[in-house]
Amino acid sequence: MSLTKNFEKSVKKLRNAAEERLVVTNKVGQEPSHSSATRLLHELQVHQIELEMQNQELIESSQERELLLEKYRSLYDFDTKEVLNLIINTMQDLICWKDLSGIIMGCNANFAQLVFGRTREEIIGKTYNDINTNAGFSLA
Repeated sequence: MSLTKNFEKSVKKLRNAAEERLVVTNKVGQEPSHSSATRLLHELQVHQIELEMQNQELIESSQERELLLEKYRSLYDFDTKEVLNLIINTMQDLICWKDLSGIIMGCNANFAQLVFGRTREEIIGKTYNDINTNAGFSLA
């Protein structure tokens, strides 16, 4: 369905809902007569209800936007290191980084467990050989 047809359908649905609400709130409870003044009054009342409904939708949309904005703002309040750790630790890949002398500076839990059978804390700050020598074998 095209965008124009969706828009027209939405406008018609809004109009029908406004007319239904007007009938419910109409004290007399009868359809307006065909006199032009009564028809005009009816049209104005329907339009007023349409505007009230649109206003309510805007308020709800604005509240939802504020909640999302707060959610994303809280993400940016994290320290960069915390965000990187969160990303790295949730990845399935084996990730490890070392300094120039071969000391493990960091890794994700998958790497520590699958490569060495240990926790991250047990291997950070050590070289591969330090870890394997303690386990009884060497990579060298």
